[in-house]
Amino acid sequence: MGPRRRQKGLRRQAAPSPWRAHATVAIRAALVVLLAVPIVACSTADFSAKAAIVRVPSHATQAQVNHAVARAVADGPGTTLVFPAGKFVYKARFTARDGVNVRGAGIWRQGVAGGGGGTWLECRGMDWGSDLTVSKLLIGENAAGVSSTFQPVPRGSSSAGRNTRINGSHHVTFNYVRFKGGSDTGASLIELGNNFGNGRWSGPVCRYDMVDTTFSNCEFERPQATNAVLGRSTALGCILNIWLDCRSGGGRVQDLRFTNCHFGVRNGYHSGVDGYGLGNTVLFQPAPAEHADDGPRPSGRAVDMGFDWSRVEHCFSDVTFTRCLFEYSLWCPMDACDYARSYSLTTRFGGVVGSNPPTTAQAAAIPSAMWFDGLRIAYCYFKGSTSSGIYGTVQSEICRNLEVVDSFSGGGWTVFAGHYGNSVTGTFSNADRPRTSLFRVGWVGSDTSYTRSPFDPTS
Repeated sequence: MGPRRRQKGLRRQAAPSPWRAHATVAIRAALVVLLAVPIVACSTADFSAKAAIVRVPSHATQAQVNHAVARAVADGPGTTLVFPAGKFVYKARFTARDGVNVRGAGIWRQGVAGGGGGTWLECRGMDWGSDLTVSKLLIGENAAGVSSTFQPVPRGSSSAGRNTRINGSHHVTFNYVRFKGGSDTGASLIELGNNFGNGRWSGPVCRYDMVDTTFSNCEFERPQATNAVLGRSTALGCILNIWLDCRSGGGRVQDLRFTNCHFGVRNGYHSGVDGYGLGNTVLFQPAPAEHADDGPRPSGRAVDMGFDWSRVEHCFSDVTFTRCLFEYSLWCPMDACDYARSYSLTTRFGGVVGSNPPTTAQAAAIPSAMWFDGLRIAYCYFKGSTSSGIYGTVQSEICRNLEVVDSFSGGGWTVFAGHYGNSVTGTFSNADRPRTSLFRVGWVGSDTSYTRSPFDPTS
């Protein structure tokens, strides 16, 4: 205690130092400058929110899952909701909320007891918002009398949060996710058919957006219905049923990417050819319908040469499939549609009604909003179709700036190559296919041959 008292005494008796006075002033000035710098963007609260993790308890009930979701939403954007290994029975649709990531322990292996350490969120489909990533799990279910589909939350709805309510679904990534669903009556898997509405141009505008959305290393199981059910209509059981509403304020689909994905893997609900494949097709279709009774080409009636095409504000743009495998389909393996053909047939170019398909000069005069612009298929393999002729091909109706690179289609291509900026070049190389945990064997095969996934059920 003595030495400490003496040192205190020395400090009290020391004469004031000019250097210390100046240094103190300089330090205080520096602190004032530092404190004046805005630090909102890197505040402790914001940083912790971005790094937050909310863990779902093992064997959690539906109520416990909902409680964990509420906590994640409360923690703010950037929070990750983590499901451990196991199966989680959730007898409702699951909503992925704005800014909240959802992560499992890996895709549940249906052919292995206990799922091989993976995660299965056994829900009746998913609705998703914006600014989020869903990864490493099997999601959905197949059950008699149950429908399980996957779609974005529509603009105007608050169910995912304020961001999607105002802006629509955007900036979403699915990585290492396996989708399971459909229904016995023919529901599709990825389902934007709600953008069709009642099909009429005078009907309510539909607002389901899929903008800046990525599916990477994902598997899409065969939609649940049998071939006999799907054979009743090509509108049933599509593995991707992607519609937009072309009118002002309507649902948009743009900047959509599928990379290293496998379409049509076994669902285990049916055996044989009823248990795998694309169902009817991969469909891209604008709405309202051109054949609606108030549309440009009403069914059973003459075309409407006075149709107001200014109501069409947008169409599909910038959609890519890269290194993807497509199992067999019942109809066209892919059908990409727009309004360019219909516009041509209901419009006079220099006093002459356009042709089907439009000539180069006519196409140049068709407004951009009518076109599906920028579909790219690269290093992909389509097994083929049980349909013959044009209905067994990958086709476009009509699209512009469509590019097929180093890809294979068992039924061939009907994509107007050499016209409207569309092209088909190169050949598929099985040696260069992806080699990932999803893709362990070769892709070569046609029609109803099947490439097994390590995450398949045993049946």
